[in-house]
Amino acid sequence: QFIDQLVLNKCFEGSVLFPYLQDAFLPIKHALLNPMAQVTAYEINRSQYAFAKLLTIFYKIQSLKLINKSWLHSSLGETSKPEVYDIIINIPPMGLRVQKPVPDPENYPPEFKKLAKTFEVYEQHKTLSHLKEDGEGYLLTSRSFAFFTQNIFKFVRNKLLKDQNIQTIFKLPGGLLSSTTIESILFHLSKKTNSEVKFVDAKECFQRSGRSEFEFSQAGSKDIFHHMRSGEPLAHRIKNINTVGLLNGDFDIDPNRFVDNSEAAQ
Repeated sequence: QFIDQLVLNKCFEGSVLFPYLQDAFLPIKHALLNPMAQVTAYEINRSQYAFAKLLTIFYKIQSLKLINKSWLHSSLGETSKPEVYDIIINIPPMGLRVQKPVPDPENYPPEFKKLAKTFEVYEQHKTLSHLKEDGEGYLLTSRSFAFFTQNIFKFVRNKLLKDQNIQTIFKLPGGLLSSTTIESILFHLSKKTNSEVKFVDAKECFQRSGRSEFEFSQAGSKDIFHHMRSGEPLAHRIKNINTVGLLNGDFDIDPNRFVDNSEAAQ
């Protein structure tokens, strides 16, 4: 529901890519409700792919293209003319690591091959490569990606900031997408340059529905979405930071440095 409110509810047409099918809920739902959209989903797991295929047949969905391959290891179009999308919703399994060499039709920086082992390094580059000029990409990672001091992570953050590809960084509650308490963040990426990065503490958009389960909170998200759309800051929860300042700060883009609406922080 958070992704729906953030982007999918306004995408009735156009092309949408899900590099990871996961439980098939989002791609199937979006294709079912928006028959004019062109939805593509990759999934290397055969059982999840088979389940999604069964759902498309059952609901007679024509607008969903399922591909039983790894998106990172697949070529999306020719190097000179890659497949591009209006929206990319990239929600990979948490803790995913690169098990075999990633081919290079994407013109990855040489530093990637020397140092990269984790998926985030490749995912952000490939997401941006396959966005239209006015497209929007959303990439979920662990919060540590924003401040890890390893050279490859600093290189990626520096490049994203210099190219001004980061529009927004959302801080999500720990345990939202896994059984651990690992905090995650959602990057909003675009080829449209942006001299400021918007940091959003989105924890109020969720409420606990069980010991380790969360559900979307309409009431809690009302102020967050209103101020995001109006471009106004919101105390402890939404703040715009100049990209130059972030470049001078060791490329540390941990949202906890800028927004934190917890009682302890206040």
